[in-house]
Amino acid sequence: MLIGQETLEQQLLEGLCKLVLQPERVELAVTEFHRQLEKALEDSKENARRTSAEADGLKKERAKLAAQAKNITDAIKDNGHHQSPTLLSELMKIESRIEAIDQRLHQSNNIPELTLTTDELRAFVYKEAENLKALLQGDRFLAKQEIAKRIGRVVLTPKETDTGRICEVSGDIHLLARDSRVLPNEPPEGIAQHYTGMRIPLAGVVLDPSQALSA
Repeated sequence: MLIGQETLEQQLLEGLCKLVLQPERVELAVTEFHRQLEKALEDSKENARRTSAEADGLKKERAKLAAQAKNITDAIKDNGHHQSPTLLSELMKIESRIEAIDQRLHQSNNIPELTLTTDELRAFVYKEAENLKALLQGDRFLAKQEIAKRIGRVVLTPKETDTGRICEVSGDIHLLARDSRVLPNEPPEGIAQHYTGMRIPLAGVVLDPSQALSA
């Protein structure tokens, strides 16, 4: 007797479709979404404050590096770039550092603000939950791909009941494919592309192997 994998996969899809729009679960995702955005905002502000305090020193360093870059550029012109691999390498390092300084100075002048309201965040999360449900109810192959992107580790725990053995599913599903960053000064779509905390727990999803047995 073998457990029918396709039947169990269908049970999992059906279970996911039921839970992704449960209000209490979506509200938990909204709360976590907002909490992490506020934390990211505070981190960005603190970084901007530190950079602002260091602005004078960064500007002096930038001016010094710019002068060095000009001298190296002039030397390369005189000698030809084919004869100056070391100078080219040094110039690239200097230009990279100048770019990093410019980015930090830009941050100090652009302190982010979270302009989204809680209602806007909630509407966005519910919209993404609806989108995920539509994906799960659509093409089976695409649905399985989405599950692979959005679910990390899934644990199946066997449990004996009056009607037989079942498998309880634990883990969580992310409303979007994940990335590691949170950017509080972007619109919701931009934030969500980098968001890692907007997830819904899988508690309550149950698989019944007895419905998937084949000789």
